[in-house]
Amino acid sequence: MSRFEFLDKDALLAELHKIKNDDDHSDAGWDGETAKPVHNKAYSELKEIINSLPDTFHTPEIVPEIDGTLNLEWFKHINNITSIGVNGTGKIYYKVGLHIEIDKNVFPTIVDDIKLRLTL
Repeated sequence: MSRFEFLDKDALLAELHKIKNDDDHSDAGWDGETAKPVHNKAYSELKEIINSLPDTFHTPEIVPEIDGTLNLEWFKHINNITSIGVNGTGKIYYKVGLHIEIDKNVFPTIVDDIKLRLTL
């Protein structure tokens, strides 16, 4: 998906479904090395986040990480990557240069911050 397209939630949810069902990230070592499995709950957490994103956002990439986290990433340039990640624990990981762990109840504040950062 292109980072210049406005958010297509259906396409993003289809991609999440494909990652969950076709690209088996539920096994340890899914990367051929030492990757941790992506917990099933992480998929439902990311689905909830995708459904809460404003339609005016650009479409992010879904990126499974070797630590078992699923990320949504918006790439502007090498020094400007914004991401939201979940790992099935109920925590949201939000990154703009620094890695910050937050509670789900502050997600609306994150959305406002992402809006600002993606328009800069």
